Amino acid sequence: MNEPKEKIIIADDAEINRVMLRDIFEEQYEIIEAEDGEEVLDVIRENPDAKLLLLDLMMPKKNGL
Repeated sequence: MNEPKEKIIIADDAEINRVMLRDIFEEQYEIIEAEDGEEVLDVIRENPDAKLLLLDLMMPKKNGL
């Protein structure tokens, strides 16, 4: 039986960046994506067990800082 994959959150407003990072990590991790700063806050609340957050600093609505 396969164990569940650990989660990584990718937050970036540029789809190409999310696609590239997803391609790199999707075999080993469950990938959860967010397109802006407000969405990533919701994703973090819904996935408190995520192991890593890859965060773009300059995003719409709320920045990564």
